[in-house]
Amino acid sequence: HELSQSGKYEVIDRGQMNKILKEQKFQMSGCVAQECKVEAGQLLGVGKIVTGSVGLVGKTYFLTLQLINVKTGKIEISVEDQCKCEIDGLLDSTKRLTKKLIGEKVEQAVAKASEPAVAAKPARLEPRITNSIGMSFVYIKPGIFMMGSPASEKGRNNDETRHPVTLTKGFYMGETEVTVGQWRAFVRDSGYNAEAETGGGTYTWIEGKWEKKVGIYWDNPGFAQSENHPVTCISWNDAQAFIRWINGKEGVEYRLPTEAEWEYAARAGTQTARFWGDDPDQACSYANVTDLTEWGGRKWDNPHNCRDGHWFTAPVGSFKPNYWGLYDMIGNVWEWCQDWKGDYPTGSVTDPIEFYSGSGRVDRGGGWDSIARGCRSANRSNDTPESRINDLGFRLARTQ
Repeated sequence: HELSQSGKYEVIDRGQMNKILKEQKFQMSGCVAQECKVEAGQLLGVGKIVTGSVGLVGKTYFLTLQLINVKTGKIEISVEDQCKCEIDGLLDSTKRLTKKLIGEKVEQAVAKASEPAVAAKPARLEPRITNSIGMSFVYIKPGIFMMGSPASEKGRNNDETRHPVTLTKGFYMGETEVTVGQWRAFVRDSGYNAEAETGGGTYTWIEGKWEKKVGIYWDNPGFAQSENHPVTCISWNDAQAFIRWINGKEGVEYRLPTEAEWEYAARAGTQTARFWGDDPDQACSYANVTDLTEWGGRKWDNPHNCRDGHWFTAPVGSFKPNYWGLYDMIGNVWEWCQDWKGDYPTGSVTDPIEFYSGSGRVDRGGGWDSIARGCRSANRSNDTPESRINDLGFRLARTQ
């Protein structure tokens, strides 16, 4: 109603829209991908289409409206609103969203309560298990969360479209990243040679740029490390080899987490940019990141304004965990996920895994050399499956 009254757009009546789509035998139910919504717009013969989603996380409704250009397939405007209200209060929130969409100034009817810096501490610890090579795993309950980042989040990227995600199955998540010692146990037992050893080395940061260097691999990453440091220089393909080995050894299903599982576990119930809050300069209590620590007279460009005491990797578990008991979900090393990287949907999804092909596998969490924008729960990166970098490792999940 507000959209048509604004005079900015000529709006098709919903009844007429449904009639056209029915004649075209087009089913809107389940149409959550952006490409699907563009196709609906093309069938309707319109220039733009407005889509929306509503998700409930805890006691807060999250609403999103997006204006999509049907010709280009691009999102032109995306607006969000939150409503800590009963369901009948959503109408006012929807009206505010529509006004935002057409560029009108909107005042919140009720000031939003500030989000806690971290999730409420659980009344009891979730079950933990430890396998035969000393890897500990924390049980992560099923749940619903908002994946991605709000448009207002400092440092966000365009590939972080916020949308509700439901995970229907619990899983176990590695308490820490896989360590050098755990990787060494795999190598000794299997005789495996990593791709950095067989394929000409690893990318490492040399004189202000990334260069591939022969002789840099998991046991010689270009800096000192112990058995309890996170293993680096590991490709996605290498991680799969480790998984095949440990699955055979243990007789259970270990795997890389999906991207949705990773972000759900990293957030640990929070909605802030990082699991400890929005302030990046609190990072040094929780994460190994670019900071004010110096090494050989070198200083980081654009560091976090704190000191974590490490220039390269730190032993796993050196910093405070999130409230689900997971260490180093931000910083230390980037972590491979199972998914190929793809565009997020604009609507809600259940148990997502992004695409079955592509050029890059997702990696998450930032590393010892990451600035603030890379050290956020929603930040996404990707590399080819054979890529190996001395700030890139992995963490395992285990199917319940």
